[in-house]
Amino acid sequence: MLDKVRFLKKYILDLEVSAKECDSKKFYFNLGAIRTTLEEVEREFKSSMETIGEVLGTDNINIEIGDDYKASNYEKFGIDLDVEYNPATGKVLKASRTFIVSKINQIKFVYKPVDREDIYEGNYLEFFSQQRTDQLMKARTINNHNEFWKQYQIVKGNIYGSVPQELISEDGYRNLLKMGWKIVNVNIYDFGIVNVDVDELINYCDEKYGHYILVFEEETGTHMLLEYII
Repeated sequence: MLDKVRFLKKYILDLEVSAKECDSKKFYFNLGAIRTTLEEVEREFKSSMETIGEVLGTDNINIEIGDDYKASNYEKFGIDLDVEYNPATGKVLKASRTFIVSKINQIKFVYKPVDREDIYEGNYLEFFSQQRTDQLMKARTINNHNEFWKQYQIVKGNIYGSVPQELISEDGYRNLLKMGWKIVNVNIYDFGIVNVDVDELINYCDEKYGHYILVFEEETGTHMLLEYII
């Protein structure tokens, strides 16, 4: 819950800035994020206080062997936990991690796909990076791309060129599609805690998601995952 409040504050501040700058794309992007976050907060408050305290009331969830595990409480909020339990007793048999993962939004991105299996062969990534920059400049979307990504520190990922569709002009969007970029839905997940084992996060993402970017947002002190539905 506290993480959603932090995100809400950030979106409101960004909304004020975009309004002052008359940036309609960023304005509506942040407005949509505020609405989504408020809807999620409303749903959570309508749930019992016992469930909220059990699932979201702490910065970290420690699942111990032998604890009672009420799967329905976690599934209700779209929270993913690697827990094996005895369905007859509800007792935890195995808990492989302690952080939580909750989906906070889904937005459309435009991304540049790679066109070979071994991207590390030769100087392909260098060529790809240069071509990505050239195409963003031709589409006049390079500033939108850079402004978005400078907010985050990329921890790991396997998508090498993308930008939210809502942040670029209609002409820029069409031009990128003509140059081989594609539209994709991106699920955004929050890991819900500030102090986290990054290696554990990376291993989890590698096992769980096919196409993703794991980022760290310094302003909120949280890790987030962008899952590209490709």
